[in-house]
Amino acid sequence: MVNWKAVAVAATSLLAGLADAAPTTRREVSIRSSTIIKDGYIIKLKPGVTSDLEAHTLWVSNIHKRNLAKRGLDAHTYRGIERMFTGKNHFNGYAGEFDELTIEEIRNSPDVEYVEQDREWVLDHIEVDMSLLKDSDLVTQEGAPWGLAAISHREPGSDEYIHAEAAGEDTFAYVVDSGIRETHEQFEGRATAAWTAFEGDNEDSDGHGTHVAGTIAGRDFGVAKKAHVLAAKVFQGASSSTSIVMDGISWAIDDVVARNRTGNAVVNLSLGGARSVLLDDLVNDGVASGVVIVVAAGNENQPVSNVSPASAERAITVGAINSDFEIWVDSEWKGSNFGPEIDIFAPGVNILSAGVSSDDAEAAMTGTSMASPHVAGLVLYAMSVDRIFGVETITERLLENGTPDVIKGDLRESVNLLANNGNSQQ
Repeated sequence: MVNWKAVAVAATSLLAGLADAAPTTRREVSIRSSTIIKDGYIIKLKPGVTSDLEAHTLWVSNIHKRNLAKRGLDAHTYRGIERMFTGKNHFNGYAGEFDELTIEEIRNSPDVEYVEQDREWVLDHIEVDMSLLKDSDLVTQEGAPWGLAAISHREPGSDEYIHAEAAGEDTFAYVVDSGIRETHEQFEGRATAAWTAFEGDNEDSDGHGTHVAGTIAGRDFGVAKKAHVLAAKVFQGASSSTSIVMDGISWAIDDVVARNRTGNAVVNLSLGGARSVLLDDLVNDGVASGVVIVVAAGNENQPVSNVSPASAERAITVGAINSDFEIWVDSEWKGSNFGPEIDIFAPGVNILSAGVSSDDAEAAMTGTSMASPHVAGLVLYAMSVDRIFGVETITERLLENGTPDVIKGDLRESVNLLANNGNSQQ
């Protein structure tokens, strides 16, 4: 049985330039969530309240207006309900901005199961000297990126990716991230900016989401090369919040279920932040609805149990290794998170994939954000090639195909298992 578990994702990005303009620095991107949003709250309703949701939200609106009026405040001083989570098959609730009197009445409502403060999410950027990278880590088009070789061989050192031609055919990857460059040549018209939390803004201004999508389904960089990608944009520049991220995840789960794609879709969450009961609940409820959700373990070199959404016990949590099959550790505060909650490891250091600066740009990035899409791609691989369906069956196949006892370094109670596509020629 799988260890379903805990953690946040941070991503470390190395932006590689075009061939005729070699860069001198790389960018490390860490996604974190720590600052509480004043007067911002996320509310989870009890099971069974769905049919009375309209009555509950009307009640909230009325007491919100009443309490502001009592205090002589303008109706727009606090915005009230801003986002609804109304999935028929999972988490039900809402998020918004409320004064202290209103939120206290909401807490005491018999309809409410849990109230949690909303938090800011931020992408931190650190410039790192590009010369620290070895040339051999920057894989060219002639050979497969080392990460693809690693998941199709039992030992390190190969530059060949052995895979079925049909990998990813008729499958869908939902990438909840910073958006996607739909027109990138790696996607061959298979990518769609399907949803955004920011009206009129579907652009991936950061590049993180495009890179992640390229690892799942890119023509040259992808595990499941024929898969379709649907991007949900939850970061605008470097900023987001728990409630916005939850909104995007909720949309992805709803869309998978509504379109009957539980047997041919995966949701990838290369993101995370401070431990959140409600975020974990949302992911767990999504998996209970039959949706396979893969989550990055986080890059803080700390126990995965400290962070969300990978602390959701039903998610598939992925740690990162380097090309020598060692657990990735960069410093005391940077490296793959660890612990018994991790289900599997995958390549995550200097991963070459699609860049965002042009339709043929490439970028190399490091982090568990890069490991997670390798496993998300393998989920689609199993669905399209092995015709394996169902959350538990897919998870069992991932664990069966994995290469045991090859990861070096101090795993600190993490499983010693490297993701593999299980091809018969290795």
